[in-house]
Amino acid sequence: MDTFLTTHGITLFFYDEISVHSEFHKYGLVECKEIQEPKITSENKPPEIFYYIICQKVPA
Repeated sequence: MDTFLTTHGITLFFYDEISVHSEFHKYGLVECKEIQEPKITSENKPPEIFYYIICQKVPA
């Protein structure tokens, strides 16, 4: 997992699909969906890949 601190003080986390499952299964991972942004890409710049992660609270 790589991180990046933005100028606004927000920490961005960079995961691959294996890391998402490894990090979030203990939090009740329900769904992990790959999203590409922007939907319409320019010719010389590939889209960014993000993960839409849904977790469900697990009983203690």
